[in-house]
Amino acid sequence: MKEQRPTPAQYKSAIAGLTPPFVIIEVMFIALAVYLFVAYTEKPMYGGIFLIFAGVVAAVYVAMLLVLRKKAKRAAEELKKNK
Repeated sequence: MKEQRPTPAQYKSAIAGLTPPFVIIEVMFIALAVYLFVAYTEKPMYGGIFLIFAGVVAAVYVAMLLVLRKKAKRAAEELKKNK
C-alpha cells in the first residue's frame, strides 16, 4: 500500500488554522503586559514577564510557520515531480 503524504493545500490549511489562535494569544499577552506596566509602575517586572511570554509564543509560531512552509514547498515540488 502506498503511503499518502499531505498535499500542499493541507499544509497551507494548517498554517491558516494556526494563525488566528496565535495572534489572539499574542494580543492578549501584550495587552496584559501593557496593563501591568500601567497599573504597577513601580514594578515593571510584572509586565516584562508577560512580554517574555509573548516573545516565546511569537518564536514558537514563527518556528512552526517556517517548518510548515518548508514542508508545503517540498510537497508541491514532489507533487509536480510525480505528475
